[in-house]
Amino acid sequence: KQWYQRRVAITAGENAKASEKRAKENEAQVVGLMEDLAACERGRRQAIQERDEYQEEINSAAMGKNSLSEENKKLLHRIAQLEDELEDEQNESMKYMDKSKKMQSAYDEMKEELHQEKRKKYRLRLCVDTTAFLLF
Repeated sequence: KQWYQRRVAITAGENAKASEKRAKENEAQVVGLMEDLAACERGRRQAIQERDEYQEEINSAAMGKNSLSEENKKLLHRIAQLEDELEDEQNESMKYMDKSKKMQSAYDEMKEELHQEKRKKYRLRLCVDTTAFLLF
């Protein structure tokens, strides 16, 4: 019986270590996703800034002569491209936010599992120590 209790305690310890390792890996992954999200946000802001700058150029060109109409077309095309890029960046940003939320949830679950495993380990060790004390 003591052997079995010790084996259960060892197994609980191994499970706790594995849960702790998974929790650390998930935490690192969450940090990486948060960095990716920040990079997407910077790209989005840059795209908005470029779009606004090109829009200002278009507005000033429209007041000019007809010779600027070709430049105007190029700028309109570039704005459309930037808007597409902005939409893509926003979609990526939303995707990373969703993924980050899922990873945070998984991290919280792992953290709770680790806490439960540690509690089991403590109870088993207490049981084994009490049994050993009673036997001697």
